[in-house]
Amino acid sequence: AEEIFGYLIQTYDYNNFKNAVDFSLLIVLMLFEREHLLMTVLEVLDFDDEHRMEMYAYMIEHNDMEYFMQFFDDYPVHYHYFRDLLRLSLNNYSIFHYLIELDGFDQLRFDERLVYDILSFHPELLYILEGSTDIEGLWDTDVFANALAFEQESDFEKVLDFLLERGWDLNEHNGFGLNSFHQALRHAKKPRYVERLIEKGADPTTYTTEGYAPAHQLLLRSGTFTVQVREHIDLAAEDRHGLKLEDYDRLMRNSKPSEEELASVVALAMNMSREQVYELSEADFFDLAAMFDIELFSPYMTLLTLPKAEDADMIEQELMQANIEISDIHPILEMFPDSFDYHPSFTLQLGFDLLDLDAYKPLFSELAERYNTTLTVETEGHSMNKTAHIQCTFKENGQLTKEATVYSNLIDVFYIHRYYFIPLASIAYEPVGFTDQRYLN
Repeated sequence: AEEIFGYLIQTYDYNNFKNAVDFSLLIVLMLFEREHLLMTVLEVLDFDDEHRMEMYAYMIEHNDMEYFMQFFDDYPVHYHYFRDLLRLSLNNYSIFHYLIELDGFDQLRFDERLVYDILSFHPELLYILEGSTDIEGLWDTDVFANALAFEQESDFEKVLDFLLERGWDLNEHNGFGLNSFHQALRHAKKPRYVERLIEKGADPTTYTTEGYAPAHQLLLRSGTFTVQVREHIDLAAEDRHGLKLEDYDRLMRNSKPSEEELASVVALAMNMSREQVYELSEADFFDLAAMFDIELFSPYMTLLTLPKAEDADMIEQELMQANIEISDIHPILEMFPDSFDYHPSFTLQLGFDLLDLDAYKPLFSELAERYNTTLTVETEGHSMNKTAHIQCTFKENGQLTKEATVYSNLIDVFYIHRYYFIPLASIAYEPVGFTDQRYLN
């Protein structure tokens, strides 16, 4: 086998080889634990730094420091990749400590991205940052929100003290219009974190830059958390629109919200004016939601369901001729037998995002007319994503109708209405996915 392997790598170029599941030759050899052959290909073939980085990422996740050193000493990467490798190694502390002591790596100890990673996810490595004083670049990131999510109070305390010692202002608004106390009400894992900020000097009465009271930051928090922090905030406070938190709770229970009501909830969640909400592109909306730790509806797949199995093969061929990627759903059925309730004879997986459906609208309309059938392009159901389901139906005459059911909150209703172009009248709002939310109690 080694002789055949030697012949292959001497004869063919495997530098950019990828197998059916997108593994490079380096990863394949590590999966089969063929270290000798791995060293052989590294000597014979000229793998670029991207491939080596992929190899070292695998080693960091699956192997120990001795194994890593055995290769890195002989096959290092260019110094331009040092920072990325150091950040990857945070998932394997022994390898991290080995790297941080090497020439070149030690200069990255106070790199802004590394500092962010340690403060956000690895507080046990804070001692590495002794001597670091510049935290200005962290101000408009979610580093403080990440610290608030720590399970261990001691970890939160360490990061809080680290930031305060370097000038972190608990009462200053960041670029998103929130101060540290507002973030704590939104993200704190434990009510005690809110109390600690007050003890450290946070003002529990300051409004956001858009005029929302501290209490309004509890919009997406549970009833239990609200009760636990109620003594520190004024739950009856009004925002600049004259609305209290309970008014927004009432909106959240409204099964038929108006466009204006949707915009008001989104504006609060993202600390914006209602006018600004309508100026956001889909990408900006999604990115902002992520910064505010709001989980938007994000479907796993786009499916095509047909009423007649005999049409499936012919329609599949036509879609492939139109350069639409088609996948069989059997693997999904095997992975999710209890939550994926589609039949393989009537269902195909499509290789595009449902957000891009309009680009394919003429094709599906024409197919529905020609085959005199209905074609339903949809997301997977609520049983899988627990958030929403969108269904776009091309009828026999080629006409398209869109409808959706949302099980999460009004922010998803707004998102699906505005960016999937589904009329509000065609969206059923049935909030059952988050039964611990305060507005559902």
